[in-house]
Amino acid sequence: MTNGKYEKEDCLRLLTEKYKELLAKEENRYPKRSDFSDREVVAIKAFFGPWPRALEAAGIKSPRADDRLEKNREKRARAKRARNAAKREGARKLSDEEIIGIALDTGFSGAGVIGTEHIVFDAAFRPYCEENLCGQYGANYSCPPDCGTPEEMKARVLAYKKALVLSTSWEISDFSDSEKIRGIRASHNAAMFRLIDRLGALGYRGLMIGASGCMLCHPCKLPAGEPCAFPDRRYSCLSAYCIYVKKLAEDCGMTYDYRDGILPFFGVYLF
Repeated sequence: MTNGKYEKEDCLRLLTEKYKELLAKEENRYPKRSDFSDREVVAIKAFFGPWPRALEAAGIKSPRADDRLEKNREKRARAKRARNAAKREGARKLSDEEIIGIALDTGFSGAGVIGTEHIVFDAAFRPYCEENLCGQYGANYSCPPDCGTPEEMKARVLAYKKALVLSTSWEISDFSDSEKIRGIRASHNAAMFRLIDRLGALGYRGLMIGASGCMLCHPCKLPAGEPCAFPDRRYSCLSAYCIYVKKLAEDCGMTYDYRDGILPFFGVYLF
């Protein structure tokens, strides 16, 4: 010990002497942290790290410790293999047809890929949000004005090269059934999250545009002056982005209008 501080040799001596003491008492175990003072434990861990490594450095072989180390090594090896497999799968860029296939398999009735440069924006749509018929204007982080100006929203879209346009179809006869429509929107957006998670597992990191404003929190934290609870998960709607949805649907060969009792809902995944 130098100037009241433990050296590495002091720590090794503490461990070996304690082990000999335990053997002399015929205690069938190895030195534990509880056998030492807090100061001694801190010194030992500072030099050797995890307790099994300290025992190993002192020449004390603990089958239990060895088992733990081996299990940890196996866990790390499995995790590494899984990461490498995901990287290999994600490294293979999917074709537009494959992405559309995954979307249809996830439950969407329609899907198409378009270059973001072909998306039509119209800032004249923003006043409709300002009418606040949905009650979310100024009360939701994902809605105007807090989500951004029309120009900022457009720039956000154009930061991506492609857009996966998605639609779901629903039977509805009464447009005044707001509860049913809310449920439909929730189901549509839930399907979008399932798709995003599937693509995420393949290495894709995109941006979701939902069929309505973000409803991850009920209500949104904005009116209470609290930070967003899901900043990486929240999504804005197509209207907030001032996207001309009818033109977008037509360009992807989808039906936009309500026909024969079937109401389509739309969303976009940018990638």
